[in-house]
Amino acid sequence: MFVAAVEESVNRLSAVAKAEGLLSDRPMALYGNYVDANTPLVDIYGGNLPKLRALKAKIDPDDVMGLTGGFKF
Repeated sequence: MFVAAVEESVNRLSAVAKAEGLLSDRPMALYGNYVDANTPLVDIYGGNLPKLRALKAKIDPDDVMGLTGGFKF
């Protein structure tokens, strides 16, 4: 129920901001602390995602950080 309410709020606020010319049609990276767990990583990290995934593979080849919470690379 709460997730649905947040999603509805985001959709309404985004529609108003776009109607008032505050948002463009260009995709924007989202702030990771304000998105729900279903948000695709590309929406948060944009074009940096491939670099971040490569860095994670180099630094954490055993995926130790994959055992924690949060967004998974």
